Amino acid sequence: MQFVHPVDNEISCVTSSLNVIEGLIQNLEEEAKTNKYMVGEVHPKEIAAVKKVIQNVQRIVTEPAMGQSDLDVIQQEVLVHVVFNCMNVRVHHMSLTTTWQVNWAG
Repeated sequence: MQFVHPVDNEISCVTSSLNVIEGLIQNLEEEAKTNKYMVGEVHPKEIAAVKKVIQNVQRIVTEPAMGQSDLDVIQQEVLVHVVFNCMNVRVHHMSLTTTWQVNWAG
């Protein structure tokens, strides 16, 4: 009977070791699935997004910088637009005033 007891201990030790090994294998399988997903789906999307940002930055970098004359032209266009809108508001106000006076007087 003393011989059986050491064998039981060895079997228990081997079983425990197998359980640990199975756990490690399961962890590796899960990690492999995660890596496959990351490489197959996530990384290509991230790479495409980074490439798009790089293309936009390259496009911006290759455009010539605006000089003072460019800024002056833009400022003049804005000023013309503001004056035009102001005139439209005045014309509209005058139209409403005239309509109101005609309707009130009539």
